[in-house]
Amino acid sequence: MKYITILLLLIGFSFPISAQQTINGSIMHDGIQRDYILYIPAMYDGNTDVPLILNFHGINSNANEQMQYGDFRDIADTEGFLLVHPEGTLLNGGQHWNVGFTAGSTADDV
Repeated sequence: MKYITILLLLIGFSFPISAQQTINGSIMHDGIQRDYILYIPAMYDGNTDVPLILNFHGINSNANEQMQYGDFRDIADTEGFLLVHPEGTLLNGGQHWNVGFTAGSTADDV
């Protein structure tokens, strides 16, 4: 998980932006494509360090549903932080995070 976080930080801080954007992206981790949605507020200029908030979905949900359900985009615009909605991996047809008690999961999320 620490590698995913580091990669998302690098991705997030590499975008000089002048208007708010929502970017669908992905990284490869342990041979698995890991998708995410990155929200960049309009005030972010790429020159100043800002916080990065990770907004994880629950089991059987997904990144897009979490972006709508736990919608921090207005707060990100006001407070000036980057917002990432990472996508869990599939297990038995549903999205999940392997947090140590997910039987049958081989994802390296912790």
